[in-house]
Parts: sequence; structure tokens; C-alpha cells
Amino acid sequence: MIAHIPDPRVDPSQYRDLVHYWCSEKGQKISNINKRSRSKYEDLHCMGTNNLPRRIHEMTTKAKGVQPSRAEIYIDTRTRKDGSIVTEKAAIVIDELKKKMVEAESLQNLQSTQDSTDWTNDIYSKVKGPEKRGCVHCLGKLPHQANSSQSSYTNNRIQKLENLLGNLVAVFKVRFAEDPQINQVLEAIDQEV
Repeated sequence: MIAHIPDPRVDPSQYRDLVHYWCSEKGQKISNINKRSRSKYEDLHCMGTNNLPRRIHEMTTKAKGVQPSRAEIYIDTRTRKDGSIVTEKAAIVIDELKKKMVEAESLQNLQSTQDSTDWTNDIYSKVKGPEKRGCVHCLGKLPHQANSSQSSYTNNRIQKLENLLGNLVAVFKVRFAEDPQINQVLEAIDQEV
């Protein structure tokens, strides 16, 4: 195995170390654990090495700028190039998704009724159920929510800045009371704060 390096870009010493690791007891143990874990996973996809954001971008480009729904993404990532479905479980879910999509389209235009950020009540969540905390399927990597201490710090900082801006607006109103343009801007700021 070490004698034949399949890719000329690979450094021979690194490849030798990698093969030794693969054949080591530790490497075999980790490999067996990963195989067991992977065998328990039932919701397989057929994207291969393409990542989900790239697939979503391709679907969006193909649809002339219209971002696909999570249901459309699920269907696309579980359907092979020949049109077959990856697993029987995925086939059942896809059938249910397609029924719900037809119902939604018959009621109203699907694009106008669905907000792309409302993951609690979209077709996918109606079929697959609510998402676990911190996880939104069929969207790729999303920014993590800040923990509560960061969130409270940020909220406190925002509150202080709003108070400061309110005080500045009050000072400007007194100072520039006779300038109608500045008063319009200050009124707009005052309504936002």
C-alpha cells in the first residue's frame, strides 16, 4: 500500500505516516467506532463531496435567483442523478413533502407565502417535525446563536447606546429648533429609538 501513492501531489513521507496510522490499533479502533456510528444514521444524502451551500447556490442559480425551500433541498439531496431515491425512508418523506407542496401551491403561490427564514412552520418542518435546538436541517452551516452572557452584554450595550442617542436627539432638538430639515431627521431618529 505504501509503495503506490495514488496522487502525485501527496508527499511520500506524509502518505507513509498516514498509512501507518490507518493500520495502527488506534486508527482501526477509531475507524470501527465511526463505521458503527455511520451505520446508525438513516437519513442519507447523495451529494457526494459537494457541500450543501454549493448545492443551494446551484439550485438558486438554476431557478433564476429564487432560493429553494427546505423541502426542495431535501428532495434534491436525496434523489440520485438517475431519479431513484437514496433510501426507502427518504422516499416516504419525499412523497409526503411533494403532497404538502402541491397542497400549498393549490392554496396560494408558494413563494409569496413562505418566508425563507421561518423554519418553524414550513413544509419541511410539517413533515419532519420541529428542529432540535441549535440545528436547522437543509440549510448548511448557519451562524451560532450567542450564549446568554454574550446576549445579555449585547442587549445591555444596545440599551446604553439607545439612551445616548436619545439624549443626543434631545440636545439637537433644542439647539436646532428652527431648522426644519434637521427636525425631520431628528423626528425619524426619535421614532426608531
